[in-house]
Amino acid sequence: MFRFINVGHIPSGVLSVRFFEASYSVDVEAAGAAPYFPTPSAVIERHWHRTSISTIPAASFTDYRLDVPALTAEGINTGHQMVQVGVIWSYNDGFSDTPVREQRICLRSVYDIKSKATVFSQRDPIKDLNDLIAAVGYPQNEEK
Repeated sequence: MFRFINVGHIPSGVLSVRFFEASYSVDVEAAGAAPYFPTPSAVIERHWHRTSISTIPAASFTDYRLDVPALTAEGINTGHQMVQVGVIWSYNDGFSDTPVREQRICLRSVYDIKSKATVFSQRDPIKDLNDLIAAVGYPQNEEK
C-alpha cells in the first residue's frame, strides 16, 4: 500500500500517478548471502498502470493498494520470491501558475539468509526504477 500525504494547509492539485511492479522467482541457495539482482527470465509477474487522484485535502492522506497476485506469503517469507515496486507521481500545489513537480521511489524486497527475514530496501529512484520500467514493458501492457 502506498500512502500519499498532504502535510500542507491547502488542498493539493491533481496527482498523476504511475505504478510499476515486477515479481521474481529466486533460487535462495544460489543467491546465498550475496546481493541478488533479478534477471528478466526470473519474472513471474509484471504490471504497470496509471491513475489520478483529484485532490488530497489539507493535513490528510489517501491510500492506494497495489495488487501482486503471483506473490505468496510463503514465497516472500522464505526468500523464494521477491518484488520490486516503483512509483512516479506528478503534482502541483493546486494553483494555476505553479510548476508540476515529479517524485520517484523504488523499493525491492530483500531476503536476509542469516536472519531469515524479508525487508524492503529503497533502490535508486533513477537507475533501478528505469530498469523496472523497462522490465514491465512500459508504455505497452498497461493493466486497466
